[in-house]
Amino acid sequence: MTVNRMDENSRSLSILIVSQYFFPENFGINAIAAELAQRGHRVTVLTGMPNYPSGEFFPGYGGVGIRRETYESVDVIRVPLLARGRNSRLKLALNYLSFAISAGLFAPVLVRRRPDVILVYQLSPAILALPAMILRMIGGTRLLLWVQDLWPESLTATGMIRSQAILAALRAFVRRMYRASSIIAVQSVRFIDFIRPLAPANADIRYLPNTADALYRPTEVAADDPSRRLFKPGFNILFAGNLGLAQDLENVIEAIDRLKARREIRWTFAGDGVRRGWLEQQIAGRGLADNVQVIGPFPPEQMPKLFAIADALLLSLRDDPIFSLTVPSKLQSYLACGRPVLASISGEAAEILKASGAGFAARPGDADGLAGIVTALADSSPAQRQAMARAALDYHLREYDREVWIGRLESWLLELAPP
Repeated sequence: MTVNRMDENSRSLSILIVSQYFFPENFGINAIAAELAQRGHRVTVLTGMPNYPSGEFFPGYGGVGIRRETYESVDVIRVPLLARGRNSRLKLALNYLSFAISAGLFAPVLVRRRPDVILVYQLSPAILALPAMILRMIGGTRLLLWVQDLWPESLTATGMIRSQAILAALRAFVRRMYRASSIIAVQSVRFIDFIRPLAPANADIRYLPNTADALYRPTEVAADDPSRRLFKPGFNILFAGNLGLAQDLENVIEAIDRLKARREIRWTFAGDGVRRGWLEQQIAGRGLADNVQVIGPFPPEQMPKLFAIADALLLSLRDDPIFSLTVPSKLQSYLACGRPVLASISGEAAEILKASGAGFAARPGDADGLAGIVTALADSSPAQRQAMARAALDYHLREYDREVWIGRLESWLLELAPP
């Protein structure tokens, strides 16, 4: 964590962050909020009760009542919502909707002082911006929207919603959201051309990539560290994070099946999500238990150790034009830890991986291609893999320097705040 950077030329702002997801859920906004607080700003996060990605509330939390907490000098206000559940599109939709309605109703009462500026961390869904839009309408506070996911197109890409009427309504809401935002920040350069037709002609759209939390860094793991027992001997590939619809686990399991004769190639999934049960069924049904294991979610602070033990880290997204526009924040975390990367991706994320020299990318949906790059890396020399690891870290330090990008976000918030 960084030290306080306020000086005589800076101002202390009251910043409200609106995000459906927050610690103990593992998202980049956790570190951003803590960093802004460390820089001397008064930061409040309006969020929901944590239940991502398992679909069940974290221990000690429930779906009712208002809860106030403190995290790393950040004030946290939690509003009630319905849990995501598992393998239920209806429950997931109600989860999104319940947060938007709950936060929208309670925000004018719970946010006791008018903030100087509002930051919306718009991951999923877009309607989570509703409480920020209400507060802006009531108090005139300017809004910085940080777009992590393109809606409603992400819904169609995963097949979650097919109703054209619902999609049209969501698209109309997205237009209003963009119109209410003084600055629209995007995590991928390719988002800009996609957003512009839906945004006002004079919309101020700026590039702000995700940066890895400071805890993601190259890590030395002792030979007797208990974390090593999680992996079997061989060439270990680790997939970390959400096991959801967007991750195209169907393609990954097909690639694993093609390589099941290579018993020394080990696959480990460290995460949870709506597709975890399906994945475990596939492992059992295809007789892949000797090749694959699902070890569940781990605290963020333990992940750099797991990354360091693995020989390669896996990233996968569905074959859909909308996903070719995005850069999963997982990629920055992988690069920051200085590990070789195997990916089934296209578009900007694939271009980043190629430019970095940190690993190999196959086309999404191409199980043979994914199996091929896995084989190529497994058969490479330790020196070649070490060169990729160094390239990953070098690229992250060069392109995603944490101080630079958080400083830029801070300057934009100062720009929007009242004089």
